[in-house]
Amino acid sequence: MKRFGREGFLPLLFLLVACAMPVAGAAAQGAQSPAATRMALARELVRITLDSTTVARSTLTILEASLPPSVPADQRDQMRRVASAAVPPIAHYQSVAAEVYAELFTADELRELLIFYRSAVGRKSVRLAPEVNIRILTRMRGEAGP
Repeated sequence: MKRFGREGFLPLLFLLVACAMPVAGAAAQGAQSPAATRMALARELVRITLDSTTVARSTLTILEASLPPSVPADQRDQMRRVASAAVPPIAHYQSVAAEVYAELFTADELRELLIFYRSAVGRKSVRLAPEVNIRILTRMRGEAGP
């Protein structure tokens, strides 16, 4: 067996260190705690599903659908303005929503939700959520009577 002299050992050591660095970096990234992984996934889910437009539109459409037809137009306008002002700041809303998703779902479940909401039908469900809510509330109001 041939022994490495000082000149042969240092290049070999540098080569080993250079090869190990990407592996060590990947291991450090993979070492993220389960809670941190769930939170990162939940934040991505919320980013996709709860943008400021969707939240504001949902709030206003639910309000509109829940008002009885007898409410005069000027009062409806006033209620819309109040509701618009009452919508929480989107960053805070998204932060709280991400915490809730991270508490209720495993990392694997959050990944499955992300796959769904990134699909065409998932994007459609987000886009139509306010309309679905309006139709549900309208039908329920019709069942309850005047």
